[in-house]
Amino acid sequence: IVLEKGSTLGGTTVLSGAVCWVPSNHVMERFGYGPDVGDEEILDYMRTADVSHGSSDEIKLDYIQNARKLFQWMEDTWGLEFGIFPATCDYYDLPGAMGLGRSIGFIDSQTEAAGGAGMDDAAFQEVFIGMAESKGLDMRTNAEVTSLIQDGDRRIIGVEVRNGSKTKCIKAAKGVLVGTGGFEHNEEMRNKYLYGPLHGLTSPSTNTGDGQRMGQRVGADLANMSSVWGNPFYLISDEPAQNPLADYGM
Repeated sequence: IVLEKGSTLGGTTVLSGAVCWVPSNHVMERFGYGPDVGDEEILDYMRTADVSHGSSDEIKLDYIQNARKLFQWMEDTWGLEFGIFPATCDYYDLPGAMGLGRSIGFIDSQTEAAGGAGMDDAAFQEVFIGMAESKGLDMRTNAEVTSLIQDGDRRIIGVEVRNGSKTKCIKAAKGVLVGTGGFEHNEEMRNKYLYGPLHGLTSPSTNTGDGQRMGQRVGADLANMSSVWGNPFYLISDEPAQNPLADYGM
């Protein structure tokens, strides 16, 4: 079951650039960008770039070794096709950097690597929603998860979800995956964790830190709470920054 807080499926993903950083991915040599350096050199690059020590070497190495397997699996199992996104390179010129080749996206019929202008709603519907529906996945909108449910051994066994004035509990068959986005639309959390103000937010208004707060309530640790992905810009008048998502009804 997918429980979506908003009225439409997709969240931040549907407004993203749809590009993933995957070292040693399975298509880089196909497009003339490989082979990549070894896993230890990639780990050195990630370790040096991680100036805030946001993750352990164990987590970094797990990502290096398994992200590529996931994308290979998606291509083999779902029939998706990936290509190199040539407009995005490794952000930092550090030992172990690859330059081009590690940023991959979906290939469509018109571009080398779909996602250059962002994964719009039509692409998201076609690639993900259509595939999920064909496999009978139960997807529910306006379904706000409010808490994680634990058993006597403190294992997460389900969630409490609110839809309008109604609240129900849903038991998980195998586990709960929390994918709730950030907290940028929660003023209290912004003031607590970030160093400065944010203007012109370009993400759905449903990103209010629900997952982080639910995790805290069951004893989870938080990390990277002072980090943001954003762009600097100028305000050229005294008018407040316009909401770039107004056309999406967000």
